[in-house]
Amino acid sequence: MPSFKWIEQKQLVERIKNGDATTVIIDVRDIDFEGGNIKSATNIPYFDEAKAMSLLHHIQLHQITTVVFHCFYCRMRGPTAAKLFQKIVSQQNHSNSQPIEIVVLRGGWSKWKNAFKTNSELVENVVLPKQE
Repeated sequence: MPSFKWIEQKQLVERIKNGDATTVIIDVRDIDFEGGNIKSATNIPYFDEAKAMSLLHHIQLHQITTVVFHCFYCRMRGPTAAKLFQKIVSQQNHSNSQPIEIVVLRGGWSKWKNAFKTNSELVENVVLPKQE
């Protein structure tokens, strides 16, 4: 099975702050997505081959060069989705296609939320505990 690369928080922060339109963030969490997300992330729960094909078509239309996958901890769902997407890309790759970098966010949403939960430039929809 294909392997993937990791992207560090600092690298993704730079891309978000610079408004990098060539990078798309795919959050593969399911119901746990409701507690907040990385700014501009697209939620695609239960990532499968059909969703991978749809994503590939979308990124080709919009000239996306980097796809960042993540889940809560990036131990299972994020890496699995990245590997599946890499497999689909390699099966569909045409010699004239622009290469697609596929990466997984190290530490996932858990680490991201801990670092940036009050930074509205980097997160959205975060539910914080009420102060009494």
